[in-house]
Amino acid sequence: MLIRSSAFYRLLAEMGSEDKLDAIVAKGLDLREIIRDTGHDIGVLRLISLRDGLNLTFDGLRYGFIHKNTLAVNISDMIDEVYNRSAQRCEDKEKIASAILKCKEMEYDIWHICSGHDLTAILGKALLSLFGTNSTQAVRRAEIESKLRMAFSLDDLRRTKLFIAVLGWERANKPFLVWREAFRLEPLSAIEAP
Repeated sequence: MLIRSSAFYRLLAEMGSEDKLDAIVAKGLDLREIIRDTGHDIGVLRLISLRDGLNLTFDGLRYGFIHKNTLAVNISDMIDEVYNRSAQRCEDKEKIASAILKCKEMEYDIWHICSGHDLTAILGKALLSLFGTNSTQAVRRAEIESKLRMAFSLDDLRRTKLFIAVLGWERANKPFLVWREAFRLEPLSAIEAP
């Protein structure tokens, strides 16, 4: 949700290299899609783990399988890193790689397969070299997520399905309210006033 909002571009304006970003866009590439497509591979492996009961562990990934200058995913290295993190032995890496490729050929919304935490880690990796020239410390996943949350405006929130669903829940569950009245009705400038 955060990466698909305008917070993504506000973060890039602060942390990205204008020359690098302009060069990528000049090639006709979409900055969000670059991040999403890299996260797609990891998301598919997550899906396969759930579907096939592999019980793989994705917490604490270092994303060493992502090339820092291109964000290309080395599928074999990704499988190794995830299985090592899971303290499991991969019995048939080719079978897993084949399952990833087969799953990627299916029709679905790629955004629904991606994990937000993976995407923010990938964005951090992109800001090291491909999108910018930041330090490793500045682009840790937690830092990127924090900066995206801070850049996420009330207008961004109002455009989400989550916001609309909560409004529907409030209507169905009167008198309970989740959003303050100002979030629903007031213009943004009125909310930000001291």
